[in-house]
Amino acid sequence: MPTDSSTLVTTLRTFDGEITLDAALEEEQDMLRRLTYWDKRINFLVYLVAEIEAVVSYHLGLSEIFACRQAIRGIALTITKSL
Repeated sequence: MPTDSSTLVTTLRTFDGEITLDAALEEEQDMLRRLTYWDKRINFLVYLVAEIEAVVSYHLGLSEIFACRQAIRGIALTITKSL
């Protein structure tokens, strides 16, 4: 069944919700910055978790990141049980 491209609605995810392609083309704001927010946010969070794991591994004397993750989960579980 052929689709008419004029009826196809494309929504794009921005930092403050979603926007249709037509609305984005009409916006005067910098849409590229708004549209790349989620990728940049995910990249930052991945970087942040890796840095935290490295610091915790170093201070706990762990040689592997896996051991660090297990130690963090154990500490979190202990704290949660004590509440």
